[in-house]
Amino acid sequence: MGILICFAPPTSLPPSREIFRVLDLMKMDVINFTIRDLRPELQRQSVEYERAKFQNILEKTPGALDHTTSWIRGALEELLAVLNPVEQGPGKGQRALPGPFLVMDTAFLRILSWDPAKSPFPE
Repeated sequence: MGILICFAPPTSLPPSREIFRVLDLMKMDVINFTIRDLRPELQRQSVEYERAKFQNILEKTPGALDHTTSWIRGALEELLAVLNPVEQGPGKGQRALPGPFLVMDTAFLRILSWDPAKSPFPE
């Protein structure tokens, strides 16, 4: 290709820069629209992909979730040991079950002090 030589006066340069700036903004707008338009399809496909990948891992190693199950069960047992029995209600003396978020919070806090020499990390 040849070399483009511009013999325009210096006053015409700022409008051309403005045109390129607007073109860049338009390009970003088109990209954002495309991403927003494709997001539901990408999310659906990512869920299907992760589900298939997880199923593939479980088929290859059937005991793959054993460490994870024991990790969460240990957090639940730790919480049950700390919680007091419920005093009121029809089932007096029954323990209140902790919610799933409390169990997972406790489990993740246990990872901070995890000793991999005793047992491997959960998957």
